[in-house]
Amino acid sequence: MTSRARLVLAAGSPARLAEAYAETPQRWTPGPAETGWRTVYHQLLGDGCFPADRLLTSVTVSGGARAVVRAVAATPLRAGAVSVAAARLRVRAGSALVYVPGALIPHAGARHLAGLDARVEPGGCLAVVQAWAPGRVA
Repeated sequence: MTSRARLVLAAGSPARLAEAYAETPQRWTPGPAETGWRTVYHQLLGDGCFPADRLLTSVTVSGGARAVVRAVAATPLRAGAVSVAAARLRVRAGSALVYVPGALIPHAGARHLAGLDARVEPGGCLAVVQAWAPGRVA
């Protein structure tokens, strides 16, 4: 299954959600807006990333917006054919993004490709934290 999610944050204090599109099993949930930063939660509904899944995520921050995009839970990676999770991040000049996807938990026999295409214009700021955690052996 291929699932696409696209989030666009624009100028405002806090940042304004200009677009929030997601196909199942992905979902965006607006969170708190504190000290000028907009928090948006990226959720993966269900029980993880299954064989041959393709989860494609795009986040763009522009117009001086400041945003934190984070997952609400870790993502188990199931055994079988290669699964893919790819993120495309764009931070325009004067904008800032903190991107914290959920930890990836590979189960025995899991094959997964995680990709990140990040582009930051001069004057923009991006911080990315990606965590992996060991799954069960048996």
